[in-house]
Amino acid sequence: MINNFLFAIDDIFSNYKKFIAGFLQIMVTFIFFAIVASKVKSLFMISYIEKNMVIDNEVYTFMNCIPADIGTVINDEEKRDKLINLWKEVSSDDMLASYGAKIYVADNESKITINDARYAQSGIAKENSLTADNRSLKLEVTANFFDIFSLKGNFVPEYKEVFVAGENADATPVILGYSFSKIYEIGDSFKDEKGDEYRIIGFLNKDSYYLYPSSLSGEPVDLGGYVMIPAKLDADEATDVCRLIDGIYVISNTPDYCDYVQRRMAEEELFTLDVRSFTYELESGIEYLKDGIKVNGFLGGIVCAFAFMGLVGNLVQYISDYKREFAINMLCGSDKAGIITRIYVQVLLLVIFGIIPTVILYGKSVELMCTVVFAIIFSLGIMAYPLILIRRFTIEEMLKRGTE
Repeated sequence: MINNFLFAIDDIFSNYKKFIAGFLQIMVTFIFFAIVASKVKSLFMISYIEKNMVIDNEVYTFMNCIPADIGTVINDEEKRDKLINLWKEVSSDDMLASYGAKIYVADNESKITINDARYAQSGIAKENSLTADNRSLKLEVTANFFDIFSLKGNFVPEYKEVFVAGENADATPVILGYSFSKIYEIGDSFKDEKGDEYRIIGFLNKDSYYLYPSSLSGEPVDLGGYVMIPAKLDADEATDVCRLIDGIYVISNTPDYCDYVQRRMAEEELFTLDVRSFTYELESGIEYLKDGIKVNGFLGGIVCAFAFMGLVGNLVQYISDYKREFAINMLCGSDKAGIITRIYVQVLLLVIFGIIPTVILYGKSVELMCTVVFAIIFSLGIMAYPLILIRRFTIEEMLKRGTE
């Protein structure tokens, strides 16, 4: 066995150009497969989230068509006052009730720096928010956010009441994603870079997701590395009201309330808003994912076909070139199983090296597991024809063909 392994290593060095070419082909094939697997997983998750969302009506969101308007409003005292007064008007309980509308907030346009040694050493920030420092993604939400997306976890009793009351508490109550449960416990506290204190009142279960309607990718958002805090919205602060444009969602059976807000904003010459329905965004996201699956699947299929044919061809050529050596080894006491092992070790090393970039990109994930299964099937497929070829030849045929 060891000799066959050493022979395989020697063969790789002797044919290193073909090995490198095969590595690149397999690497690209596996990456394409992982991308497709990721998008397929997202499609299933969207269907699951949609099925479990506790919403009887439609969800609408606002999008500011001219982002530069925000700076204009913030820097103009008259416009700031108009915006504050208008928001108080349209967000009043009476106004919402008259349109049969409710709202929830999910503003993920900010990050939080956690000053805590346990967090700094955990790697959660780098793993979940792609940052090299201690910043983690922060999501300001209203308590009904957890109900709407049926988010489950380990929480203190009556956590929603504690969450709402925490808007004015000394230590802000927070609900953390699953990743934080590895380093914290319920009741622990930590501070951010400003010295503000946060008290943990719960953790979400693993694989908790929500849909962000304004996301261009259309993919569900993994809450594993998120810090969720009560949405502190001061109606007297124009900057807070501006944040609501992308962070507020309206639950209603008609778009009438949103149309009203859109019209009033235009009348006051504040913002040019576009009203979008959750269903529309959901369908757009699904179409985006399906297009991604088709494109990446097509390109990946082409690369896979070329890689498969190229590798099989190289193995057949390798067997043809080494027939005489194989025959001599068999005359000296080796067998066909040893020859097959020698070939398969090369294929196995090729697959292992080829899958390393996928491991780096996706880590421990469903995508990686699916790619590993595909890699096993792919390697067995590559070996099928050479194995049949080896089994078919006798020693005499190998010697004869090896001298041709």
